[in-house]
Amino acid sequence: TGVQTCALPISGVCGCGLSDVDSDGDGTPDCMDPCPLTPYECPVVIVNAGDSIQDAIDDLADSSILTVLQLGPGVHQITEPLDINHGRLTLRGTTDHLGEPLSILDGGGVNRIIAPFGDSSSDPFVVMEDLTFQNGYASSPEGDCTQGGAVYIEYGRWTFRSCRFLS
Repeated sequence: TGVQTCALPISGVCGCGLSDVDSDGDGTPDCMDPCPLTPYECPVVIVNAGDSIQDAIDDLADSSILTVLQLGPGVHQITEPLDINHGRLTLRGTTDHLGEPLSILDGGGVNRIIAPFGDSSSDPFVVMEDLTFQNGYASSPEGDCTQGGAVYIEYGRWTFRSCRFLS
């Protein structure tokens, strides 16, 4: 942990060998763009530790518009798996000055952290960024489902960037 180093040459705005790609053509490289796939400002919803992440997800008015849920620093206790089953969403944590995640999603050792419900027709497009997942737990009434203590995904398009998974 701490300072991140890379073997690739540092060049451009993104540095560390990352290309300065601008997928949406808005003039901001994807590595610095809060909404790299939409050429306009996307809505940002702040969720502080102690607030319900699931309520913020459920309150999204239009799931076709990319929305950023910005998690404040601290531990976000997950008492039921987060259900992200539709729309375009970036769930982004807060980082320190070195880029280390300060937003922690904690299953308390008794809950899976993310498990989208529904079916493949919902096809969510989700980016998880700058988050620490810890103490996730998976079980089923039959005791045979122990996969994906932190995250269990069956469908959709999911990307995890700069996330840490801890037991």
